[in-house]
Amino acid sequence: MPHFTIPFDKVSALSTRDIAYQLHPDQFSDFYAYSPDLMGLKKAIESRSKTNVDRDLLVKTLQDQAKSIVLSEAQIGNIENLANANTYTVITAHQPSLMTGPAYFVIKALSTINLAQNLTKEAQNTKIVPVFIIGSEDHDFEEVNHFNIFNKTITWESNQKGPVGRMNLEGLDEVISQFNDVLGESINATYIKELIAYAKLDSYTYNEFVYKFVNKLFANYGLIVANMDDVNLKRHFSQYMVKEVVERKSESLIKTTQDQLEKLGFSSQAYPREINLFYMTPGARERIVHEGDQFEVLNSEISWNESEIVNEITTHPERFSPNVVMRPLYQEVIWPNIAYIGGGGELAYWLERKSQFEYFGVHFPVLIRRNSLVMVNKSQVNHIEKLGFELKDLFEEEHILISRYLDSKTSFDLDLSAEIQAFETLFAGITDKASQADKSLEGFAEAEKTRMIKQLEQIESRIKRSVKKQEEVSVNQIQNLKSKLFPNNGLQERHDNFFQFFLSKGPEIFDELIPILDPLEKEFVVTFDE
Repeated sequence: MPHFTIPFDKVSALSTRDIAYQLHPDQFSDFYAYSPDLMGLKKAIESRSKTNVDRDLLVKTLQDQAKSIVLSEAQIGNIENLANANTYTVITAHQPSLMTGPAYFVIKALSTINLAQNLTKEAQNTKIVPVFIIGSEDHDFEEVNHFNIFNKTITWESNQKGPVGRMNLEGLDEVISQFNDVLGESINATYIKELIAYAKLDSYTYNEFVYKFVNKLFANYGLIVANMDDVNLKRHFSQYMVKEVVERKSESLIKTTQDQLEKLGFSSQAYPREINLFYMTPGARERIVHEGDQFEVLNSEISWNESEIVNEITTHPERFSPNVVMRPLYQEVIWPNIAYIGGGGELAYWLERKSQFEYFGVHFPVLIRRNSLVMVNKSQVNHIEKLGFELKDLFEEEHILISRYLDSKTSFDLDLSAEIQAFETLFAGITDKASQADKSLEGFAEAEKTRMIKQLEQIESRIKRSVKKQEEVSVNQIQNLKSKLFPNNGLQERHDNFFQFFLSKGPEIFDELIPILDPLEKEFVVTFDE
């Protein structure tokens, strides 16, 4: 696929920390275990080989979870390979966003597949398996219940509460109907519709639907999709949950790290609590708090003393849910993982975790920033070229692009800065003479200068508005291009659903994107249709 790259520091929508981690990761060397590059990954493999993971439990759990679906040969092989000591994982994760939500859901998966493929080639006698974890226990329904496609927002309306993955599918048929109308009747639209029908068939919970949907979507690439809301996996993690509840050290460790990061100019990302676990009951997921000698579940009558909550964790681990602070720990205890692939915001909270991982005695993975991507279609390419710009120019601020375009359409300079500077020089002499005549006139002269400069600026503004009016059609085209590629002055990948692009190319779009979405290449990717 035709593409080029843009340095991260040329993309204004990215945060300062995100750019710094990509371009100058050594600034964060105190906060990660391995550098985010090939050398760091090789060191992580060597270190991981010395840690224990219950591979039999992991393989059996994955096989049990997949009993209701048909896995590809690549997926079956990758699950079976996890039983071998020389097989490791690279993991990404995301909430169960509706129809994959914003495009970066898919970009995460493709970046992870690329990294697994390249590492397997690079690391001799070692197999690297790509994994996508669905965060089905999150209870923030408003974050996952909608998606944007072709300027239309489709929303799943439901009054259900509690973990999103455990919700039933009431109301989802209306979402599917609206989505089908937007998709149309092309061959690629039919592919998507059949994928949705397959995922919904015999699914009773939202997690089952998303699990089947994502599994099928990436089946050809061996991506393992996993649900961590599993009683057997949580039983294996229960000793860490007990340690969190009894010793309650995560909060102080993370806050100390946050203070250190703030001294470098980076604000706190996550909010650690005294106890970083939720308790789940039907239709609810509530925080656990420590009050005196009791452990209470907010908004409920449930409480325990220390021995009772330890017994509850040991007996019913499936009722406990790690929050954003404990979730990375849970993941790394279960998987033979060497790297986490995530967005800038995700890596920001992972960078607050190293001391916590050390305290719990858990291996800390390499933190790799996923790729970022803008996709430009043929029509947009044509408009950009007709306006006299190159694709990379679209990363400029809108007002700068418009000024450049208007300057190109006039035979004179629209900017009066040179004239204003000449006027200021001239007026300096006038002010000096006025001051010599009467010191009190100096302030009057300065005020008159300021008033006249404002008038000149108003003239400049009117000149630009007049030219802008004459070029209204082209100016609107510039604004439209910017709004399509950078919605709300943000990134396309954070707004538009990936199936908007899938429709034009079909499943082959993955084959075209995977080779160029290498997360070890530290630049922003722009693809375009020729």
